[in-house]
Amino acid sequence: MEGETTLFYHSNSFRKFLKHLLQVEDYYLLATKNGKIMGALPAVLSRRNLGKSLNSLAFFGSNGGVIEFEGSRQVRDALLNGFYNLGKKMGCLSATLIGSPFDKNRESDIYYDYLDERMGQITDIRVFSEKKNDIDNFGLFTRRMIRKATRHSIKVEINNGKNAFDFLKERHYENMDEIGGEKKPPAFFSAVKNHLREGREYNLWMAYKDSDPIAAMLLFYFNRTVEYYIPAIIKEYRSIQPSSLLIFEAMKDAAKKGYFYWNWGGTHLDQDGVYRFKKQWNTVNVPYYYYIKVYDEKLFTYSKEVIKKEFPYCYLLPFNKLRS
Repeated sequence: MEGETTLFYHSNSFRKFLKHLLQVEDYYLLATKNGKIMGALPAVLSRRNLGKSLNSLAFFGSNGGVIEFEGSRQVRDALLNGFYNLGKKMGCLSATLIGSPFDKNRESDIYYDYLDERMGQITDIRVFSEKKNDIDNFGLFTRRMIRKATRHSIKVEINNGKNAFDFLKERHYENMDEIGGEKKPPAFFSAVKNHLREGREYNLWMAYKDSDPIAAMLLFYFNRTVEYYIPAIIKEYRSIQPSSLLIFEAMKDAAKKGYFYWNWGGTHLDQDGVYRFKKQWNTVNVPYYYYIKVYDEKLFTYSKEVIKKEFPYCYLLPFNKLRS
């Protein structure tokens, strides 16, 4: 990893955000040499009735893993040993490390029992300063979607007000109900406004048709990367593509402010439609991995439903490994 590719999830603000939202304990590991910090590894510990779990990091697949800038295997191994030894020392059921899509290293299997793969996709938004017609940076399908929204006189703007966040929450819940997806907890939306800095660490982009809100998109910002976090839309307006125009205008705005990368987040390998949509935005594929160490065999005897209830927003192991 290079210094410019540390993510929002590695930030101190996100650490405080997670502690408040999930009621977890933070264990951020540092590797030092002669008083100089050589690397770090963020982690949170969850204590529940069934036991404890260690994650780097928690909450909807937030990336964690090793932060190290000089390519030192010694530093990397020290941090990995520290993380998995901490899980054992604390008596955890399991410890899971989620790598960054920017991290080109593949951890050795001496550290983990199970591996779970995700496909990350990144758009380099620096191209916006290199071409006269920005829309030509993308695939034909994306260009058509952006132009369609423009023809329907969709207007977009940043709106971090309460009404805009209420719209985001309500539409998010409707959209997740529609596809059977997992919803962000109600406390998430207030925690964003209470614990993160408006305009610097987050922005809520809104799309309007005839002055009525029809779509929203929550973005997180840190270092050189924009995190595409929550899109939401009134389903009746999907056909006129307001979300595509939101993404396009937000990308241009971020590039102008000095950001380099647009991180689309992880995609499960079987989510073909989601993958193809992102691919049309001139993305680069960057696979990354969940590295899972199981310490207590009783974890295999629990059901998926019990684990999700006891450890919401934490990753303990692949559910296809359960015996029940």
